Amino acid sequence: MTDRPIIIIGAGGHLKVIIDVTRLLGYEILFATDIDASLHGTTIMGVKIAGDDDSISAFNPSDVYLANGVGIVNGTGPRRRIFEEWAASGYQFPPLLHPNAVVADTIIIEEGVQCMAGSIVQPGVRLGKNSIINNRAGIDHDVRIGNHTFIGPGVSIGGNVVIHDDAFIGANAFISQNISIGERSIIGAGSIVIRSLDADSKAVGNPARLLEKKS
Repeated sequence: MTDRPIIIIGAGGHLKVIIDVTRLLGYEILFATDIDASLHGTTIMGVKIAGDDDSISAFNPSDVYLANGVGIVNGTGPRRRIFEEWAASGYQFPPLLHPNAVVADTIIIEEGVQCMAGSIVQPGVRLGKNSIINNRAGIDHDVRIGNHTFIGPGVSIGGNVVIHDDAFIGANAFISQNISIGERSIIGAGSIVIRSLDADSKAVGNPARLLEKKS
């Protein structure tokens, strides 16, 4: 078992994945929370939804860990807000690395990173805080993944890529080596990106073409 139990924030679909990985890592799960009152008192995979996020405040930050069970809903904003608000109150979000993730010893892993089953992270990579590296994603050498970034299932990222904060990379996308993806950009599922993109870009296709700038 780990040195502290853990509370999971959010009772959507991503909760099930976080329950699985935290159990595999030996955490005792106290309960989960959600803003939806209709879920309070129910259970998911044996974990009780105890109440809203205020339930966490009954615990001293030094006595528990938190896990972000919120996936990507209308962008990375909701997930980012949860992390920043509770981290500012002194609570810690430990990195959660699935036992079947292949992670090089030389990478930098910041607080709240979640690496799912089958993901591969090569040497020299930096994973920014509160980022998700989804199942079967592959990240080659010397890549920088920004804070609060979502890397979808099956994504492949070439060497020396920089993906800035709050970016969303859709499932099975390919990011070619030596390019940059700007902050808050969205890459559509299955897209092949061979050129750098500015902040707030949205690109899809093979090769990926710019659709619009988000307002």
